[in-house]
Amino acid sequence: DDPKALRRTFYPPRSNRVSTSFSFSVEYLGDVSKAEPSIKARSKFRDTAFWLPDGRTDSSGKATVTVTLPDNLTTWRTTVNAVSEETAVGYARTKVISSKPFFLRLETPRYLVGGDSSRLSAIVHNETGREQRVQVRLVAPSLRLGEKETQSVTVAAGSVGTVSWPVTLASNSSGAAALRVTAWTPKETGKESFTDGVEQSLPVRAYGRTDFTTFAGELGNTPATSEETPPDTLTATPDEITLRLDPAAAAPETRLALRVTPSVRGVFAASIEYLVGFPYGCTEQTMSRFYPDLLVQELGPLGNVGKQAELPRMVRDGVARLSRFQHGKTGGWGWWETDQDDPFMTAYVLLGLSKARTQSYSVDDAMMERGIQAAVKLLGTAPARTRPFLLYALAQSGYSDATTNLLHAPFRYSATRTKLVPAKLPIDALAYLTLLGHQLGEDYEPFYDELQRRAVVEGRLIHWTAFPGKQSHRDCSDRMATALALRALIAVRPDDDRVAATLRYLMQSRTDGYFGDTRDTAWVLVALCDYLRAFPADREAPSGSLAVEVNGKVVRTLDLANDTHGEGEIVLNLPTNVLRAGINTVRFVRSDGATGGNIFYAGALRQTVTTPAGTELAALTQHGVTVKREVLRVVPRKVGNDAWRLATETVTNGRFAQGDRLRVRLTIDATRDGSYVLIEDTFPSGAEITERGTADEDVSSEDWQFWYDHVDVRDDRIAFFARKLPKGKHVVEYNLRAQTLGTSRALPTVVQGMYDAGFHGESGATPLEIRP
Repeated sequence: DDPKALRRTFYPPRSNRVSTSFSFSVEYLGDVSKAEPSIKARSKFRDTAFWLPDGRTDSSGKATVTVTLPDNLTTWRTTVNAVSEETAVGYARTKVISSKPFFLRLETPRYLVGGDSSRLSAIVHNETGREQRVQVRLVAPSLRLGEKETQSVTVAAGSVGTVSWPVTLASNSSGAAALRVTAWTPKETGKESFTDGVEQSLPVRAYGRTDFTTFAGELGNTPATSEETPPDTLTATPDEITLRLDPAAAAPETRLALRVTPSVRGVFAASIEYLVGFPYGCTEQTMSRFYPDLLVQELGPLGNVGKQAELPRMVRDGVARLSRFQHGKTGGWGWWETDQDDPFMTAYVLLGLSKARTQSYSVDDAMMERGIQAAVKLLGTAPARTRPFLLYALAQSGYSDATTNLLHAPFRYSATRTKLVPAKLPIDALAYLTLLGHQLGEDYEPFYDELQRRAVVEGRLIHWTAFPGKQSHRDCSDRMATALALRALIAVRPDDDRVAATLRYLMQSRTDGYFGDTRDTAWVLVALCDYLRAFPADREAPSGSLAVEVNGKVVRTLDLANDTHGEGEIVLNLPTNVLRAGINTVRFVRSDGATGGNIFYAGALRQTVTTPAGTELAALTQHGVTVKREVLRVVPRKVGNDAWRLATETVTNGRFAQGDRLRVRLTIDATRDGSYVLIEDTFPSGAEITERGTADEDVSSEDWQFWYDHVDVRDDRIAFFARKLPKGKHVVEYNLRAQTLGTSRALPTVVQGMYDAGFHGESGATPLEIRP
């Protein structure tokens, strides 16, 4: 997968030097040999050493398991659960220690940012029973060391010794820094020599902002661009795209991916991979992972779609997570497990669980019944625009007009639908009512006619606008509305010419290998599953060849009939050396005599534009969202004669002492309402998260409260999720500890609407210095 692998393998750099070997060991008169011996470094570190889900005992109830432990030197916990065919059960836990009499640990920050300075430490443990003189060596080719590579330390028996190296990164650094630390005791006559070594990589992030330029289109038509595309980065004409690569882009973090899709089936693999790999897991994202998986399984083999063999496991995991997210008192679902019942989320979960049941997956009856109860109750309070989705989900769950209401009140689909006025409903509601009426054999024409009346025709493309003249992306986007309209078209009139025009619009709305965000991607995949059921052959398959040119040079010629290898899509990850700073052109040239149907393509240029040394990243305000980050020191303050409380104080120069407690304060000021907002803050490389919350100070004068719905803490960042973010000022805080000596710059805080690319703002970078 590495474009430079061939060059490294066949044409590696070779040094011009002469080496001399001796048949005897090097000896130093009057001293012991200090030369580094051959040391096999430990490099395989894992959190879980072994997992066996189906071991069996012999007739006496005994079993032997052989485990090769990874390189961690630690105490492993072994847990065994056993059950017999007669349901006799047992449980046991024990510990296994993996250790050496002489070993070292490497302490580093979790990552570094270009331009940072830090300190790496090797901790040498001596359990040999006697004092040892130890040589410790650090090899880090991409770091500048402030000390010699090899240092000496004397470590008493049963004690530890520490060796440290100040390190500095160039301001334009990125990628990963390879680290190798070795420790050994000199060879002495009659004494054993001890060795140990550790190899690991240290992530290095470019000091800059990432631009993500996407385009998609159909051969012969002008490609579309994404809302995420930065201005002045992309221009397009039929079959040719012009991209701008910033001269300051960090090469290791620059990527141009091109996708050629001769078949609609080709979009599934990359889209499902995106959904599975999304780093967070709210109710919507959990549903958007496994609901399309269920529909894909119904279609049968689609190539290597999201590692299709793993789809059953992904579905089971999703059902288990949704069981945990179900609200205990009401039975409904919200965006996260801690917020209120939400009509859209409750309907979405019911839809997915119902489909899982039809495919014989285990779904708890009580879980379904409580979910249906919640959905029926929400029908009475949900906005008119959301009720159709609830009705559609209830119908899919098997709840019909003949069913007695679980709340012991009369309920009929037709009676509820007659209260809904087509002209006042949004696109998604019209599509759901069309699908519901078609399924139940009831009159759907008023809703279908209104849906068609609002179609927007642009040349060979047709789409629908979710909220004309509004910026709301709360429960539906234009892409999602168009996907639902396509489903309604296919259900009612699959041979309508508008099906092809709508399909073209959706295919040209791709952003890299997916469709904008998790929710839109799932809804588009559901619509494409309907399309493939109606047209299993996926129209006429194209043939012939297609040349891909970058800056006038052919980088690859594709065989449209054979190069998909059953995937339905051809992916080109182009190395950065095919691009040049400034303007680049990408062209698709189809061969003479090529035949067949539509050929779609998509592309994405991701580049991190670095900032010169001495220049700080300024705040970025877009669409009225302003973000400010402050790092404060937490100190005890005396109150009265015998009481103390914690308070914060501003540190204007950004200098802190090692061990200081820090408070990070994020202030968001929005000029319009936001919904489903993600606030993501990256920690400074020298600090570690401790907890979130406030200090014991007077908060009556502060604009701070628990207004967000969920918090997710990762190794390198913290994420806050707000279901609603009304316009105005909002403050959120959390705590860090100053840990690693050095200087760092925390990358900007990012505030964004998860389903609204126009709601976005970033803070500036925050410099931080930690001193002894």
